[in-house]
Amino acid sequence: MSKRICKNCGAPITSEVCPYCHNKTGMTKDEGLKDIPTIECKEVVISFWTILFPGIFAFAFGFAGFGMPFIFLNSPGGDFGPAMILFFIPFMAVSVGAFVFLITPFVRLFKVHFFGREIEGTVHSYCNDVVNFNDVPGQTVRILLDTDEGPRYIKYQLGGINHPYEIDSKIKLKVYKNIFRIVEKEKYYFDGK
Repeated sequence: MSKRICKNCGAPITSEVCPYCHNKTGMTKDEGLKDIPTIECKEVVISFWTILFPGIFAFAFGFAGFGMPFIFLNSPGGDFGPAMILFFIPFMAVSVGAFVFLITPFVRLFKVHFFGREIEGTVHSYCNDVVNFNDVPGQTVRILLDTDEGPRYIKYQLGGINHPYEIDSKIKLKVYKNIFRIVEKEKYYFDGK
């Protein structure tokens, strides 16, 4: 990656305006950003698709996989062999897998909340995720961060189809290692007085 420096102050430039002397650098918006590396991130997203949807599978398949064998064993004439237990193993496996998907956002939220630090990022762009929600591609927001190693991108999966943040807007994030959480702005309501 070729480094460019500001002709006014000599600082490395990564955008159209120098972050130090605030003069125009002559760089276009995307010119200096295409060579910036992307950090692999794990997101903290609490939504229907990340909590309730796997919860439905965990409960339904958990009942079929773990509850039904007890019902059959306690029913009159509930004498069934080991082959019948094999029938319930796929239900148990789906239930355990869905439960892991269910608790993962909460574990990440706990780590970021108690051990993370707050940083600021700039929303650069949106792109389609590999996950579809009702045949509509989910959205990933590309956020530019200023790290100790220089500017870096993260691709933050939003867990939905919306574009909730304006391009070039500043957003607050909390980070712990490679786990990121977008901190929602506090909403203030005035009664018009």
